[in-house]
Amino acid sequence: MKKVVIFGGTGFIGMSLAAHLSKLGFHPVLVARHTPIKTEFDFVKWDGFQLGEWTQALNGALAIVNLAGRTVDCIKSPDNCDVILRSRVDSTIIIGKALQEIDNPPKIWIQMSTAHIYGDPPSQLCTETSATGYGLAPFVGKAWEKAFL
Repeated sequence: MKKVVIFGGTGFIGMSLAAHLSKLGFHPVLVARHTPIKTEFDFVKWDGFQLGEWTQALNGALAIVNLAGRTVDCIKSPDNCDVILRSRVDSTIIIGKALQEIDNPPKIWIQMSTAHIYGDPPSQLCTETSATGYGLAPFVGKAWEKAFL
């Protein structure tokens, strides 16, 4: 069975993706900061900032999906804004470092970003070449994508 490692896998999107991949015959492995109350999938805990035992979950995987990051459903205090940014950028950087440390890294890396990188234009159809917006979401989105590259 082909293994897909999902960082941020215990969130809404991660759990939905894991269920879908499982139905398609893949073996989802969830990597997250918080242990889920209940899950039918393999789970590995990490802190999102440093290398650890979680890196072995990557060995031999077909793909990784990085959804990791603190929820944006919060009051945008300076501290929360900092955590929103660091939880995405730092986790992406450490995943990249982990891939360099293992013998058989996945060949596919799917990286989350944000549609809000374009701001909130009410009637504009945005594409990859559209101008980015202003504010927290575009700032975080650009930093997150830069960390991936």
